[in-house]
Amino acid sequence: MFNLNNLVSLDLTSSGFLSPLPDGPWNLTSIITLNISDNEMNGSLPSQLFGLSGLVSMNLKSHLASLDISFNQLQDPLPSGFSNLTFLKNLDVSGNRMNSHIPNQIYDLTNLESLRLSDNQLQGTISNSISNLTSLSALYLSGNMLTGEIPKQIGNLNKLQELYLFGNRLTGEIPKQIGNLNKLQELNLATNRLCGPLPENLGYSFPMIERLYISDNKLEGIVTENHFVNLTKLTILDASGNRLTMRVNPNWTPPFQLDQLYLSGWNLGPQFPLWLQSQHQISFVDISNAGIEGELPPWLWNFSSQILFVNVSHNQLRGQIQNILSHSTREIGMPFSVFLSSNQFIGPLPRISIHIIELDLSDNSFSGNISNFLCHAQKVQYDLRILHLGGNDLFGEIPDCWMHWPYLEVLNMKENKLIGSIPNSIRLLSKLESLDMHKNMLSGPIPLLQNCSSLLKVDLAENGFTGKIPRWLGTSLSHLIILRLRSNKFNGELSPEFCHLTSLRILDISNNNFSGVIPKCLKNLTAMINEGELPLLMGYSFFGKIFGESALVTTKGHEYEYFTIILKLFVSMDFSNNNFNGDIPIELTNLEKFHQASQVCHRWVLDLSYNNLSGKIPSGTQLQGFNASCYIGNNLCGPPLSKSCSSIDDGKIPKNESERDDGCEVDWFYVSMVIGFAVGSGSIYGSFVSCKILEDCLF
Repeated sequence: MFNLNNLVSLDLTSSGFLSPLPDGPWNLTSIITLNISDNEMNGSLPSQLFGLSGLVSMNLKSHLASLDISFNQLQDPLPSGFSNLTFLKNLDVSGNRMNSHIPNQIYDLTNLESLRLSDNQLQGTISNSISNLTSLSALYLSGNMLTGEIPKQIGNLNKLQELYLFGNRLTGEIPKQIGNLNKLQELNLATNRLCGPLPENLGYSFPMIERLYISDNKLEGIVTENHFVNLTKLTILDASGNRLTMRVNPNWTPPFQLDQLYLSGWNLGPQFPLWLQSQHQISFVDISNAGIEGELPPWLWNFSSQILFVNVSHNQLRGQIQNILSHSTREIGMPFSVFLSSNQFIGPLPRISIHIIELDLSDNSFSGNISNFLCHAQKVQYDLRILHLGGNDLFGEIPDCWMHWPYLEVLNMKENKLIGSIPNSIRLLSKLESLDMHKNMLSGPIPLLQNCSSLLKVDLAENGFTGKIPRWLGTSLSHLIILRLRSNKFNGELSPEFCHLTSLRILDISNNNFSGVIPKCLKNLTAMINEGELPLLMGYSFFGKIFGESALVTTKGHEYEYFTIILKLFVSMDFSNNNFNGDIPIELTNLEKFHQASQVCHRWVLDLSYNNLSGKIPSGTQLQGFNASCYIGNNLCGPPLSKSCSSIDDGKIPKNESERDDGCEVDWFYVSMVIGFAVGSGSIYGSFVSCKILEDCLF
């Protein structure tokens, strides 16, 4: 094939090649276009490739901004002969493993119109020689590890229409010379370490700009109307995660009509930004954590017929909300998500449109009986997928109205004052993945959840539930990752079916009246001992990572909340303060295999304290790596306890034999390889994990 001297175009896209291209003689003297994208080739490209002087287009990856590096695995795709391709116009080597500086020979390819080096491991700075590439209309360097400042010489690329530098480690201010790029339609500088003010000449410099991404930097200063003059084509403004303050005239009308606006973390207050009302075609609005005070304007739900997403959480908004209705002219089936958490809203829960699919009203001061909200519309079914009402002052019994909410995937009513049992109609929520009712005053048996087989999390902790754990919980809810039943009134033994919960990573049944032996079949909880079964990132939102899972873990007498990706690094089993008896099963030593084979940093919490366990703690195992406080209040002996097994008698060790001090946990483990991803919007609460350790584990 490589001797076809009349061949003009060769397309080997998605052919499943694993090995490098052959290094033998090539006679493709007429070749113009070569595409070997979407394979998994490793190694380097053969030098013969760069003797193809007529080659106009070479594409090593077809997806322009993919984060997937699996398509090819070329580590050194640009050998010295690369500069021979003087007529090359389009070069795409994104999504490989280039772990060097940007090759200098690239700057000699002065005919390049499109250069895509995204999603590699490129290091070092962007050379001043970038000014040589004056024919470029598209430059993609995103998703690397580039450092230093954006060179002033980038202002020489006056044909540039698309500039992607996001996801690097670039520092310094945005250079004024970037304002020379008056043909730019898309500028993405997000997720770097850029500082200083936002250039005031934006509108005059970029009259063609349509999409501007500068989020997650360290920009600071005042932004006024002058920054937006002449930006008539702007449709996306993504500037969240900076320290910018907007000061505009209350009567200001922007020159643009946005489709998406993200200003989370700005100082927009104290008044609600009235100029937003002029954006009649906007779909996404995120002005969370923006220092906004006062009442929510009623026009917020109707000012745009295209609105899909509104996030005004983490402000100081107050007052009552009567209704959350969708625009009268919006198309049927259009999703609508509303996030109003962490404000100061009061009064009864609002009535909502049946078309809302995600609703977060948590951490406010909503009060009253929940029946009017759940049972208002008796003859309709709501489209709602996510309902978060936690952290309010809601009271009364939960009504038997779940049949009106058949699409619910996330139901969170934690930390309220709800009483009574959970009605049986909850079994109709067959799509439910997360159920959190902790810290209420609920009672009765575990609700009937057999049909909710997709559940990943069940948290019924700190209530007054009674009875035994039903056998169906193990057989029907086998996908559970998080199960918290602590601080209730459960009793009885753990059945063999309980060990069918093979996906569990956080298990807390402490502070109950469970009895019997600790089942040996707990060795079947393979997600705790097998890294290959780590769960996927638990995010539920229709719009990505906006709404991720969280879990509470109690250790050292303190409660910590872990979010999203941190859950992948945490394993916990708490059986403390029950009436379990017998030995610690030797099968628990399987946990040692987990730590020996682990390739990432993990934190393991185990607490068996204050039961009626007896005998020797299995020796020569990871179980001895826990603090003694994990085992106190039993009749156990051997390390890490000071009690020698040779001196143990038939009597019980007093419950108050020692104080809890260092907690029941093994610290983060350092191993040879660390995870290659970032936390993103996930977070962790709790001072016991140092920033240095967390960074080593995640980056």
